[in-house]
Amino acid sequence: MPGGRQLDGGGEQTSARSPLFANYEIRPEFHDEMFDGDGAPRAHCRKLYETLNRMPAEDIAAMQELAERSFLHQGITFAVYGEEGAQERIIPIDFLPRLIAAAEWDFIERGLKQRLKALNLFLADVYGPGRILSDGV
Repeated sequence: MPGGRQLDGGGEQTSARSPLFANYEIRPEFHDEMFDGDGAPRAHCRKLYETLNRMPAEDIAAMQELAERSFLHQGITFAVYGEEGAQERIIPIDFLPRLIAAAEWDFIERGLKQRLKALNLFLADVYGPGRILSDGV
């Protein structure tokens, strides 16, 4: 397993791994939303982690399949064009929520608000006085 390590259900490297996380790798070069650098579940993810660990893998797979079928039946798809014409595929979905800690969301929210304000000011100018274009920005 180059560059990573595998976890058991409690975040430890051991041969008695939880079935759900048996092949899960922590890669130090990537941020992991659920696990910290030591492989332990982050505080805001602990309840989700514990719930998932109690669920049979078959139930989780069935829920993922149900989510994908639901997208297909609702037409939430896109076409991939190739040599054999278009192939209809669903938009990739993971039924598991991505949990974001409140402090992390506060940081993201400030950045989003800043960028939305800048975008709205830009659009107001482009469709209004046009100073941005005349100034060569």
